[in-house]
Amino acid sequence: MMNNDVDLAFEWWRQTSGPRRLLRKLTGNALTSDCSATDVNADANFFEVFSAGVFEEDSAVIIEHEEVDANTGDEDFLHTLLDKYAAPDYVIDLLCDSPFLDMATKGALKHRIIFVTLKDRTPWAAKVGAAFNKGAKKNGGASCGTLIFLTGYLDEDFSSGCGVEILRTKDYITAYDYQSFAGHLLAECGVKDGAKRLYTAGLSAAITAPFNDYSLVARAATPQLYREPLQTAKRILGDAFVEERVTRSLWEIQMQTVMPVSENVRQKLIMAYEKDLANILINPVEDDFGNVLTEPLDMELRHLRYYGAYEKFFAYNDWETLCFICDVRNRLAHLKVLSTDELERVFSLV
Repeated sequence: MMNNDVDLAFEWWRQTSGPRRLLRKLTGNALTSDCSATDVNADANFFEVFSAGVFEEDSAVIIEHEEVDANTGDEDFLHTLLDKYAAPDYVIDLLCDSPFLDMATKGALKHRIIFVTLKDRTPWAAKVGAAFNKGAKKNGGASCGTLIFLTGYLDEDFSSGCGVEILRTKDYITAYDYQSFAGHLLAECGVKDGAKRLYTAGLSAAITAPFNDYSLVARAATPQLYREPLQTAKRILGDAFVEERVTRSLWEIQMQTVMPVSENVRQKLIMAYEKDLANILINPVEDDFGNVLTEPLDMELRHLRYYGAYEKFFAYNDWETLCFICDVRNRLAHLKVLSTDELERVFSLV
């Protein structure tokens, strides 16, 4: 079980595929003094996980944090680096092309990884990062210090080929990662039924997708979401709850869940009553839509129901199942959402 937010963060960043790849890339760049820019939502738990990974590789590293706002220029930032983080014996070359290039070339920030949170648009950040990367290569790379820019203006301030590696979360983290994460948490809290777990995990990911926040996914991934989807979503999302959007997500997940089950029911019934169905199709039959049926496997659920109603060859329980699955498919086809009781019956057919 996840005991706290840090455990949850470790599960997300180190055990879930997409986030793990992104974290490894950030960590690898930092340890080789390669500046990166990313839109990662770096909260305290992220830093805990990142630090643990770095210290496993190099316990001498010091991780720092700086914030830059719209009033901070590149010279202000330079003085911050010199005053707070540069090695005491570092002397800047006033004749160099770039003071940032000089700092990296001489290893002024040796063993330091500095996260720089850009609170506003910061056009000079890419130029600074590129200078650091150029200097780091001259220095030999590893352990000469680096910067990681955290920004909500990634595409505005860091263009392709700017000299800083751009790490977008959307290039690493997908809807599947959120669903996989939710599925693991549901298993942790005792949801053993595989079909229910997959359904609830998909719903958890779908209703929280616009927020790109694994902690919201974790709050959603509970048995309560399965039993009371709208009420649970409203409680989790608060003011961001939009009933129409959540209902649409609910319908989409139900479509993805019910359609494979209905196909499985169709094939099982055809196999069980193949002789009866073959007798009906001794001569090819054309349905109302112009489809020609020549063998039992050509028959859809509606055909089975139609001929079953007249020929009455289905056993009672099979006929009940056929009518039920046809009805729920029809409701979904008309954009209706199934109740939890109806879903329970669908899952009993898996």
